[in-house]
Order: sequence, then structure tokens, then C-alpha cells
Amino acid sequence: MFPIPYSRLPIPDASLAIVSHPAAMSNAGPVAPGSSSPKPRDEELDFFGLTHPGLVRQGNQDHYLVSTLHKTARVRATSLPNPELFELPSQRIASFGMVADGVGAHHGGETASRTAIESIAEYVKETMNAFYSADENDDNSFFSALQDAAATCHQSVIDRAEASGEPKAATTLTLFLAVWPSLYILHVGDSRLYLFRKGELQKLTRDQTMAQDLVDMGAMPKDAAAQSPLAHVLTSAMGAS
Repeated sequence: MFPIPYSRLPIPDASLAIVSHPAAMSNAGPVAPGSSSPKPRDEELDFFGLTHPGLVRQGNQDHYLVSTLHKTARVRATSLPNPELFELPSQRIASFGMVADGVGAHHGGETASRTAIESIAEYVKETMNAFYSADENDDNSFFSALQDAAATCHQSVIDRAEASGEPKAATTLTLFLAVWPSLYILHVGDSRLYLFRKGELQKLTRDQTMAQDLVDMGAMPKDAAAQSPLAHVLTSAMGAS
């Protein structure tokens, strides 16, 4: 994992990172395109999603979305025979997924998390041309897209909350963008992203909480952080001021 320093968005602070798949790496670094580690086919990928209200609240304030981006070409009209020869089969450009956990009280948290997911999905849909034209080897282009998405999402949560009369609604947001062989991560709040590989579970994100800040400063033992009330106090969230 190669962490990227915190990027100062207007609000909130978004953590960005990139993880490369070991099948596409060598001792000298990334394997060149066309090597013996091709991009997995669509039928080789499995996606699952599940959300639960938990043991405290009766209502569910979580939302998630997993999707793939494709490039296709369809012949709509032609005088040529065998038009199917000119069609471009569906090509997966990227896969992305996100989860948002509302932190506002009552309906506010659900509104915030739903708005976050909807706004990111809308952003991706409206900017698909950027993904199609982006250089798969240019990390900066994908990080820039994630930063813009975070800023757009943050403002959308604020606007939706004010319009619904719940100005204090906010949400966490954790998003991945998989462009073979790399996984780009956007993280705001404490909804964790894990990597399960070869029987081992690795946490890829850092909790943006007061407890974690104290641990990082050496003011709180790491084993005490999980039991501290400050473990539930966020230092950054979508829609928060």
C-alpha cells in the first residue's frame, strides 16, 4: 500500500491511497501491460452487498453501491453487411463501490448517507468520458477525479440536509475505484475498508476519530481506543462543518 498524504479539500479532509495487485507486480515494480497477469474478466468477478441497522438503532442509516464502468460501441444503422463485426464488445474500464454510514440523528443520517451515494453515482455517470480517456498509468488523474467527487458529494449532503430541514445531517464515505491493477481509495470518517488476501485480513483505511488522533499522538494506548467513547466521535465527515 502506498499512502497519499491527506488532501485538504474545503471540507472534509479526505484520505486517498492506492493499492496494487501483487499479480501485476514484480521485484522491479509494476509489470508492463500485456504481461502474464491479464486483467480479470467480468465473469471472474464476484460482487456482494449487505447492510444491517446494528444493535443500537431501529432504523438503518447505511447505504452502499457497487458498480462497473464499461465502454461499448453499437451499430445503429449501416448499409454494410455483418455490422456486428464493427461493434465493440463491452469493456470494463473500472469497478467502483462505496458505503456511507449516516451520523445524523433520526432521519438526518439516512438522508445524508443516501445523498452521498446518489451524488457520487451521479458524478461518475456525468464524468464517464473522463474515465474513458484517462491514462490508466496516470495515478494523478484518478486521484483528481476522486477529490472532485468528494467535494461534490460534500456540498450535495449539505444542500440536501438544508432543504429537508436537517442541517446537522452528515455521513461517512468510503469508496474504492478499481482500475487494473490498482485500487484507488477515498476515505472520510470511520467506515473501514479491508483487503482479504491469502487468508489474511488487512485494514486499508485509518479511522478519522478523536480516539485514533490521540493514539497517533501517543496520548492514548492503542488497545484502549476501541473502548473509548471518543472512538465514536468523528473528526471528519461528509456534510460536517
